[in-house]
Amino acid sequence: MSTLQEIGLTKEQKALMTKPNRYSIQRWDSLAHTYAVDYVGKKVSIASSNQYYSPDDKSFVMYLFSPSKPEMPNIAFSMEGRDDHYGTWSNTGMGDKMKHLMPANYPSNGGWGKTRHLMPFMQSAQNRGEFVMLVAGERDHNCIKPYVNSTIILPNYFNEIWLGNQKISVPAIGASTALDTSNTFFAKFEDVAIAFRYLISNADDSAKPRLYNDGFTYKSSREKFQMVHDQALRLTLQHPSNGKAIIAMWWKTAEGIKTDADFKKFRESVLAAPVQVSNTNGIVEAKVTTAAGVLGVKADLKIKKRLEYYNPVALPTDFLFNIDGKEMGKSLLEKYK
Repeated sequence: MSTLQEIGLTKEQKALMTKPNRYSIQRWDSLAHTYAVDYVGKKVSIASSNQYYSPDDKSFVMYLFSPSKPEMPNIAFSMEGRDDHYGTWSNTGMGDKMKHLMPANYPSNGGWGKTRHLMPFMQSAQNRGEFVMLVAGERDHNCIKPYVNSTIILPNYFNEIWLGNQKISVPAIGASTALDTSNTFFAKFEDVAIAFRYLISNADDSAKPRLYNDGFTYKSSREKFQMVHDQALRLTLQHPSNGKAIIAMWWKTAEGIKTDADFKKFRESVLAAPVQVSNTNGIVEAKVTTAAGVLGVKADLKIKKRLEYYNPVALPTDFLFNIDGKEMGKSLLEKYK
């Protein structure tokens, strides 16, 4: 935002940049799929991308905020093979502690001592406050486990948590609770509802996504600030011990969920939504019929090719930085040609 202010914004552009419920699409490279989508509501934002940029990227995220709790841990997805769910490998000196596990031909610039989440293949389709994402990866030279984890970090400040149709309490520190057969997680923060529905994965039948309470608290080590609301939970699915991972999920959020009836209606709409998933010879398709229309993706995982995007609202055909259908990026950068 500060950079855009320096470039110079018109009154209309400033209004677009700050209005609630804005839906923006930003291209960050010249390849067709290298763009990110972000929806910013009053107390929640949700964003997705089609490709990782670096091992410490957050390519699928939600953020909750309110006057009473303006800062708390991000809701963020990662795939990794170190059981380093919270990305604390560097802070806790695990690089030195686990140096005996470093492969013999480890690259000199591999960053063993740093947090090294995977950079898997990914594809996503987002329509405002919801998206369907597909991620496929496998263990690499930074992994120390035979398996890969898919983890979502969560703030531990929800008013309610539901697994399917069952309301639960936060697990005790050191404990975990498995999702039920619906494979769906719900949470409510003030008047914001969120949902994660697992659509398809290559996890063993006995492996279920689980909600863990590790007693984790976020402590800043580089930036100089202190987060008051620093407690976090995690949802983790462990993939098979062959080191390969495939997962597709539907993330959804909604605001104005003020009553029990509102929240029940939200949950029922997610659980009842028709889903189509398939994995045929490496071609994976995951689609959800949402209230707005079909949302989903299709990819050939063998050749890492994105085949189809299903979205009830088509993306702009030519964009650089677009907010609510209005292109801002090209006019802002025109003078730098």
